[in-house]
Amino acid sequence: MVASRGEALPARAAVALYLRGRGLAEPAARDASLRVATPLRVTKRGSLVWARRRARD
Repeated sequence: MVASRGEALPARAAVALYLRGRGLAEPAARDASLRVATPLRVTKRGSLVWARRRARD
């Protein structure tokens, strides 16, 4: 996958999980995931990315 084009959410379950992470309640996320076509591409503008640096030993 090309990083500049974003990430693809491959199935409705992945879309619902993504929406839950963005703050939607479970029923709303599940209903919304049924209304979109998959795979759904999420760009950097629409994504939330968590990263952390590994602790040094």
